[in-house]
Formats: sequence, structure tokens, C-alpha cells
Amino acid sequence: MTIKIGVCGAAGRMGKTILEVCNETDNIEIAAAIEYKGSSMIGLDAGEQAGIGKIGIAISDDIANVADQFDVLIDFTTASCLTENIEKCHAAGKCMVVGTTGLDGEQKGLINKVAKDIAIVFAPNMSIGVNLCFKLLEMAAQVIGEDTDIEITKRLFYSN
Repeated sequence: MTIKIGVCGAAGRMGKTILEVCNETDNIEIAAAIEYKGSSMIGLDAGEQAGIGKIGIAISDDIANVADQFDVLIDFTTASCLTENIEKCHAAGKCMVVGTTGLDGEQKGLINKVAKDIAIVFAPNMSIGVNLCFKLLEMAAQVIGEDTDIEITKRLFYSN
């Protein structure tokens, strides 16, 4: 079974990487590539702009226009675009993988609501290190118990 993938943010750094990985993966077909309205990449071959050679998929500027071509949309766009992207995938009954960061509570709530109807994988940071930290924190919380408050802080150290 081949899974047809749409890539939203196809001309960005992550979009190009996703196109490259999809191109190299068995049982995965790049079926759509989407960029924002007004992008200079609209109409270009997605494979050529990603450096993987011509694949015959022109970059579009509207998910709704290509939703019938993919099974799953991978979205690494910006938080400001995500609400519209989720709504269009929901309306089309398409699954999503969301790697967008910086979402507010309303957007996370929308993901939870829509996930009752379509499959959504939401991982705002897909790096191995960050996901390992999430897992270690989950394990620590189970060992320490519910009466403990765990907080992650970021400290920057400067030296002269």
C-alpha cells in the first residue's frame, strides 16, 4: 500500500527535507506540495526546488485544490497558517502530521477537537533530544508522583 503525502511549506527548509525523505522512502508517494499564497515558488516543480530532480508535482497555494491528491498532509509551516490548514484538512477528511511550533491554546484546542474526526500527529519538536527529554520527564513524573511539580527552565550562560 502506498501512502500519498502532501507537504505544506514545501519550499522551506523542513519542507525540502521532507520531500527528500519521502522521495527516498518505499511505499510513500509525494502527491502534493503547498506553499503560501503569493510565493514565488507557486507552479514550480516541487522536486526541482527541493534538489531531488523533477517529480511532476507543481507547488500549489491552496490545500483545498489538491486535497483529493494526498492521504496525509505534513505541515511544518507557521502558527499563523496552521488554523486554516487544519480546517481545510478536516473539511476534506485528510490526516495530518503537524510539526509547527509556537501554537497558542486556541490552536492546540483546535487540534484536539479535530483529532476526534481525523488522525493528527502533533509533535512541535521532532528532534530526538527533545523527545527523549519528554519521555524522561514522563518517567520521572511517574516515579516522583502527583504531589510534585516539575518545571523545565532554560538558562543561558555567557562567558567573556
